[in-house]
Amino acid sequence: MRYLADFMTVSTVPLRCKTLCPDERKERLKRVDISAIEYGDEMTSKELKSADELDNFLAGLNDASEAKKNRLLVVQDLSTHMIEKLGSTFDIEPGFFRSHIGDYVWLNTRDPQAEIPDLEAFSVKSNYFSAHYVQPRYFENPQQLAAAKAQVESFNVSRRIDHDGRFKSWSDMPGSDVGLVRSKVSLWVRPNKGTDQPWLGKLFSYKYGILY
Repeated sequence: MRYLADFMTVSTVPLRCKTLCPDERKERLKRVDISAIEYGDEMTSKELKSADELDNFLAGLNDASEAKKNRLLVVQDLSTHMIEKLGSTFDIEPGFFRSHIGDYVWLNTRDPQAEIPDLEAFSVKSNYFSAHYVQPRYFENPQQLAAAKAQVESFNVSRRIDHDGRFKSWSDMPGSDVGLVRSKVSLWVRPNKGTDQPWLGKLFSYKYGILY
C-alpha cells in the first residue's frame, strides 16, 4: 500500500509529481469527474465536476428516497479527494484503488509500483477486478500524437501511448501513423446485504478527448 499512500500525498503517480508546480498539485488533489447514473422508473445522470458537488451528492444518499435507487458511478481518473470520499462512504478496500493507478504489465519485483498478482482463492471472493487492454489510435500527423501524449500526462493515474516515434512514408496519409494506448478499467460492486438493498457499482476508467 506504500505506492497508494504516495499517490494520495501528491494525487498523481509519484514519479510525475517532481515536474508539477504547487497550483497544479492542488488542482490534482481536488479533481473530480464522475457520472452518477441512476436507474429507476427512468434513467437519469448527474455530472459531478467539483469536490463540493461530490460531497453534496454523497451526503444526499442518506435520504430515504435516494437510498433506494440503483446506481452506477462512472469515475474518470482518480484523485486524493475522490479516493477518500468514495472509499469512506462505501467502505471500499484500498486495494481496489491501488489496482487502478498503474498501467504496468511487466515489472521488476523491486519496483515500488510493482503489483503482486492476487491468489485465485482471493480473486474469486473479491467484489472488484481490474482489466488491462490496449486501444489503437490513429494520428493524422505528429502534432496529434504530441497533443495526445500531453493529455495522457494530464491524468493522475499512469497511462501511456506506445509508439516507436517513426512516422512511416508508406502510410495511407503522409505523416500519419498508429499508436497503442495502454488502458485499464476497474469495476467495484457493493456486496449484497439483503434483497431490499439497491445495487451499486463503480466503473473506473479514463477520459479521452483528443486521443484520436
